[in-house]
Amino acid sequence: MAPVDIAWEITKAPLTATYGGETIAANGQPRLALSYRGFVNDETAATAAGFVSPVIAPPGALTAGARYELTPVGGSATNYRFSYVGGTLSVREEALPDEWLPGTYRVTANLFVPAAKNDILGLTAYMTNPKNPLVDPRDPNYGIPTTPVRDNASLIVDKRGTRSLIVDVPNPAFTLMQLGTPSAGVELAGVARDNRTYGANTGGRITQAVFSLDSTKSDYVFSRSRVYAAPLQLDKTWDIHLAVDYASATWLSADTKVKIPGGTRGSQTGSGSGGQRPNPGTGSGAGGKGGSGGKQGSRLPASIDRGAVADTQLAPGSYPVSANIWFSRADTGLPLDPHITSGAFPPKDPVADNATLIVSQDGAARVTVPVVIQDRILTVRSISGGGVVSTGGGSTVSSVTVDLGRIDPTASAIARAMTASVTIGDLAYSIGGPIFGGTREHTWPAAFEVNLSGVPTSGGGAIPSAIQTALAKHADSADAAKALDALEAARKANEKSKLAGAGTGSSSRSSPVTADSTGGLDSSSLVATAIGIGALIALAGGATLLARHRIRIRRPLVED
Repeated sequence: MAPVDIAWEITKAPLTATYGGETIAANGQPRLALSYRGFVNDETAATAAGFVSPVIAPPGALTAGARYELTPVGGSATNYRFSYVGGTLSVREEALPDEWLPGTYRVTANLFVPAAKNDILGLTAYMTNPKNPLVDPRDPNYGIPTTPVRDNASLIVDKRGTRSLIVDVPNPAFTLMQLGTPSAGVELAGVARDNRTYGANTGGRITQAVFSLDSTKSDYVFSRSRVYAAPLQLDKTWDIHLAVDYASATWLSADTKVKIPGGTRGSQTGSGSGGQRPNPGTGSGAGGKGGSGGKQGSRLPASIDRGAVADTQLAPGSYPVSANIWFSRADTGLPLDPHITSGAFPPKDPVADNATLIVSQDGAARVTVPVVIQDRILTVRSISGGGVVSTGGGSTVSSVTVDLGRIDPTASAIARAMTASVTIGDLAYSIGGPIFGGTREHTWPAAFEVNLSGVPTSGGGAIPSAIQTALAKHADSADAAKALDALEAARKANEKSKLAGAGTGSSSRSSPVTADSTGGLDSSSLVATAIGIGALIALAGGATLLARHRIRIRRPLVED
């Protein structure tokens, strides 16, 4: 049978654009804002493919007391077909007064970055809205600050007619650090700040702003303002708008006193990065990013597996270790390195003592690492490479088991490269939709690292720090020589014992004697104690433990 060509297309989903209407003063300016209903798969106007917003054509002129029925028109989207719901623009008979009666008024005023300028959300974000994606989802303020608030500000008019606007700025996610150059008709009189640090911004964020107004315009702009986007740890420079709804004014009292926080405008700058984003991945050694072992920022670590295996081995047993798996910002386009082993938000830092290392009798090891990243950020669908032998959790990976082979006991960490497929969660997609290119499904290179510091070699045990210090101090003394000789003799005896099958080793993590138990022993007593303790440790392979912890004793151990 010959093939048959069938023309088909995917039906677009219906999407309704609504103008909710508004009431303005006779000399006011309408906002003409739109809302949408019908997005599927948690898409938004910022993330839907090919989205172009409908528009509302305002009347050519506004007449006091008139009502205008306005309906959105136009707009397009790759996977949606638009329908429209209109609303009523009502114009009051009265105009905004050129002179206000002295007193305090309650008004609506919002500080925001418009959607066109918001290169993170692609939506309008309001600093006057307390919604915060960083809090627990059960918190009443959990969410994205994409809607304006009402009746939130105070307008104070003194006897000379001077108008001061006091606006609280509660949002801790899109944190306002500095208001830039104001447009005509407004000046910044002062700001209040909290005392917290936001990224590299150590001067606190603006929690309240006081403005001096000399016009009745409804929209003002502070160009090149600084905002710290906490969810993504980004410093942004945006034009921040101040929208004042004078028609909402309600007289509260005859009080005309204005308390201006922070003094003059110069005090509102605070201290911070000046637009620079700090590198959260810097550090040195095994604890460069909080203890995971040598991880440096967004770069995938070079493998530090040892090719050669020493004669000794890690002690058989089960041990808690620190193991982390993360994605590089260079591969994801994100401003941080998301760790799938972290349950925090944002999951930017490594975790400690989260994994289980199993060492067999022959020294071969496997580590099982929990995958605990919040599903509102992403879920891991699969992970492979780098020695991955199994995963737990079914269609959503909840743990990863990695075969580490027979580990060189002198290694402090092992790093591998992996590949993971993920599905972006609702919160991350809402915050960073443009970053993800309009799709939730991604496959990225992943970095794995396990920290082996503290895992004992065969026989286990740890030498107390006070004894280590004493050994180092008396390295050239006769007592130290005796200690070294005792350790070497015990090591040889232990090797012969193991060859004869006479011992199974111990998985003890610590010595019975600790630094605290040395009491007031003097240096010679500590060395003497070290001789005894060293012999016991050496009987279980402790001579290798000395090498593993890199005790700097000038006289080397005697070789066979």
